[in-house]
Amino acid sequence: MGYSGQGNTSRVSISEALVVATMYVTVTVPDSLEVPDRPCRVILTAQGLLARTDDAQTLPDTETETGSTAIAGSVETTTRGTIAVITSAGRAHRVDVLELPMTSSGHSVAGAPVSEYCSLDRGEKPVGVMPVSASAAPAEPEEPATDQVAAVQAVTAIGTAQGVVKRLSNDVPVGKDIWDVISLKAGDRVVAAASSRD
Repeated sequence: MGYSGQGNTSRVSISEALVVATMYVTVTVPDSLEVPDRPCRVILTAQGLLARTDDAQTLPDTETETGSTAIAGSVETTTRGTIAVITSAGRAHRVDVLELPMTSSGHSVAGAPVSEYCSLDRGEKPVGVMPVSASAAPAEPEEPATDQVAAVQAVTAIGTAQGVVKRLSNDVPVGKDIWDVISLKAGDRVVAAASSRD
């Protein structure tokens, strides 16, 4: 195969052309595709959206041009950690943080519906989130606890419409993805949940 130009004639084989075309291509392969376990914050909005931020900074009160983004709850955790969504039915639903979409930690918060991660009964609504202790998670811990993981060692308090307040630990029953955190009387429901360091 050859190529003829004005005044010059040169012959280049297909194999030689491919060598020339590819000899300067460099492909960088990462050492690991695993997402590092870094501090972050999980957010639950009043609209029932879940998301995680790329850091653990406390969120400011958020108001946007299209209205206000009310935050129902947020907890400090890590990207490979676990949180639980507390619902009005007095149940906790385990959620892996890594599965949540990333959102901004500024004045605009977006996310995915809680129903994509939790099996809610009719009328059951998310009211808050709590961190899950790494030592009590169903999955075996891969590394000893670090300062990054220490942030999830907190307690959660919940309150009901009839005025009952209960202090919870953040331990997950082994092998459970959904569990009861409070026994409700007839007609009562959980209206709020908040976490803080013990």
